Amino acid sequence: MSSSSSTSSSPGLRLCYCKKTPCLQTSWTDDNPGRRFKGCENWKNGGCNFFRWFDPPMCPRSMVVIPELRREKIRVASENDQLRQKISSLLDEKMNLERTIANMGFENSNMARRLCSLQVWACCNWENIEGPCTVGLCTLKEVFEVVAAVLLRTTAAGLGGIPVVAPGNGYGGFGSKGKGYGGFGGGCRHLHLHQ
Repeated sequence: MSSSSSTSSSPGLRLCYCKKTPCLQTSWTDDNPGRRFKGCENWKNGGCNFFRWFDPPMCPRSMVVIPELRREKIRVASENDQLRQKISSLLDEKMNLERTIANMGFENSNMARRLCSLQVWACCNWENIEGPCTVGLCTLKEVFEVVAAVLLRTTAAGLGGIPVVAPGNGYGGFGSKGKGYGGFGGGCRHLHLHQ
């Protein structure tokens, strides 16, 4: 005869054997689910055995439906707790991924700056190299073309609007014989990276 709620009874009703006003409580047994009764307010602490039903007997249908609804309520509450835990776990994972993405963006930005510096160096020193210069099996020109291609594809590096110099046929800049190879003199070509 477990109970989940209790309230004071109306005045004028008989007292329990402890000479106290009995409390209105609710039974959640399988035989009387949700049926209210009057009982001693100290029944949990060894009070008297006073007991009187307050509600009429349960109909057979309610004895089936009420326990089913109660079980469904418990199941939904448990499922909600699991979903809350899952949401909390997913939010933590999202924050970790955002931090990882931010760190990778910073690393990509640094790498793009290094590649840009290498490209500028290649532009500025193109005419100072005598004869074919090879790095492994590639000529310096091939290395430069690869660097330029990588730079143009690095749109996620956050370098929007930063001029990236490339060899051109301008009228000024670094280099000799009237060829513009840099982004620092007049008439040079600029390639801009945009996000």
